[in-house]
Amino acid sequence: MKKLDADNIKKIIFNPQKLILSDNDDIHSFEPQEMVSWYHIPQLAATGIRSVVSTLFGSFADKREIMGTLASNKDENFDYSNQDEIWVDYMSDLGDGFDSTYTMAHLISRDSIEIDNNILARAKILILGGDQVYPTATREEYKNRFKGPYQMAFPFDAISDHPHLYAVPGNHDWYDGLTNFLKIFCQQRFIGNWLTRQTRSYFAIQLPHDWWIWSIDIQLEADIDQLQLEYFESIKEKMNKGSKVIICTAEPSWVFFANGTNSGYKSLQYFENRFLNDPAKPFEYALTLTGDLHHYSRYECVDKNQKVQKITSGGGGAFLHPTHNLPNKIKNIRESDIELKKTYPAKEGSRRLLFKNFLFTWNNKTFSIYIGAIFLLIAWIIQSKSYGTLNTTFIDYISDIEWGNFTQFFTEIGRLYINNLILFAFNILLVIFMYHIANIPTNLKYKPYVYGICSALHGFVQIVVFYFVLWFVSHLHSGLPKPIDKLILQLLILIVGGITVSTIFGIHLILSNLFLGNHDNESFSSLKYEGYKNFLRMNITKNSITIYPIGINKICDWKVDVNKMSASTNDKLEPMLIEPPIKIDFNKHD
Repeated sequence: MKKLDADNIKKIIFNPQKLILSDNDDIHSFEPQEMVSWYHIPQLAATGIRSVVSTLFGSFADKREIMGTLASNKDENFDYSNQDEIWVDYMSDLGDGFDSTYTMAHLISRDSIEIDNNILARAKILILGGDQVYPTATREEYKNRFKGPYQMAFPFDAISDHPHLYAVPGNHDWYDGLTNFLKIFCQQRFIGNWLTRQTRSYFAIQLPHDWWIWSIDIQLEADIDQLQLEYFESIKEKMNKGSKVIICTAEPSWVFFANGTNSGYKSLQYFENRFLNDPAKPFEYALTLTGDLHHYSRYECVDKNQKVQKITSGGGGAFLHPTHNLPNKIKNIRESDIELKKTYPAKEGSRRLLFKNFLFTWNNKTFSIYIGAIFLLIAWIIQSKSYGTLNTTFIDYISDIEWGNFTQFFTEIGRLYINNLILFAFNILLVIFMYHIANIPTNLKYKPYVYGICSALHGFVQIVVFYFVLWFVSHLHSGLPKPIDKLILQLLILIVGGITVSTIFGIHLILSNLFLGNHDNESFSSLKYEGYKNFLRMNITKNSITIYPIGINKICDWKVDVNKMSASTNDKLEPMLIEPPIKIDFNKHD
């Protein structure tokens, strides 16, 4: 590999049309992106397909064993133990819209942050805790949503000291089998002024005063591969009895474990028991850090003899996840039962945001258009066949039914089904399908079949509303001159159908999330809410680690200057402490 100095790192080149960034080997242009629109149907379908493919074939394309083999002869030495103290940043779930991603990159790149009379120096080590890009791990998405904003926020400087960057792969990083993750984070390249150092998707960092950071890779909830286990066995041999350990993992499996269905926690528990709880060489387990859920939450052991904190800090740029459905207490965790001590946003604020789904149609316009088009297609199929023995169509017939005469209206729907058994079977299968795809929440409040029934009920309501919309628009278009009446009818079905169906879907998300505790992801990805971003800045000294959880209620609206490779804003960036600093002491070992 080339020596990384100013002579062999290419200069940044500016182009008036596009933003240009470079690392030590390549020069790329990037285009700032809006937040991912998760309800854009093509995007939703493409991400779903990648997720299914990566889940089905992930074990066949598991690059961890290849990485372990290729890196086994390299002298990895992530050793910072010669320092008296060290600052470490932890942040996850970034690489989404430019404004949110750049806001966080700009903040962590500052020389220091002053909060509540605390001056927090820029971290020597930056750990990205998973899902460095959304929605999928393509080269273009990494470039536009991650590398570009970070290069702009903290440009390469050949003279200054270079902070080091390490990354934990999340499920979105795994969607291409980790191909682009390895190129970006495991080849000792620069990302802006940060220098990547790891050679594989897992790593161990030796910090001052016998502190260690262990980052594990539980690929899509799979077992931990043998070479990864051997790697940490070799690290364990270098450590002292009583060494203090911080674990980084890609998901808060203890939260998902609350309903007893998540296999990820079993892998984490196995790892902890094998390496941290060995009676012959016990370590002090201080802290678990994770992302995946896009908010801040902190759990603490009920047993006061256990010092372990479990912190989720997923506020690096992706849309906000709710906190109001997090369980207040989780039992049967390896250390002890754990209690929820703090969330950001607060549960009350999170619950208020949920009601923004009353504007689901407005916030997800393309989804409404696609649904309206599907609505129109089904109506067209019904219209294409004469209704019963009458020489007319269903919509023309129901236009003569007086509005409010529900008995006759439902009678005609029954007659429609008798004359079109395929349509009837399709509607029945839709309700059954909705039952089986019901979202089962982490914090299980009811039996699983309750969620299935509610999901099926939602499907049934949408079917009924479909016919009501046809009835409604049939009255609106009646009396219009031909042939324009047919065109207006189609437009009305498209518009009224799209608005009605998507509005009911938004209400379904609100009610389900509020009373059943499910659809956390669906009900908040629809909002694309950029507020409540957060990260952790940690100060490690001889006897303790002090964790500063830093939050930003509102991100900045940035104006990008493509000529100067910079961004400016009139908004004030106001970082704050989410809660008082969390200090974990280990005096007895020093």
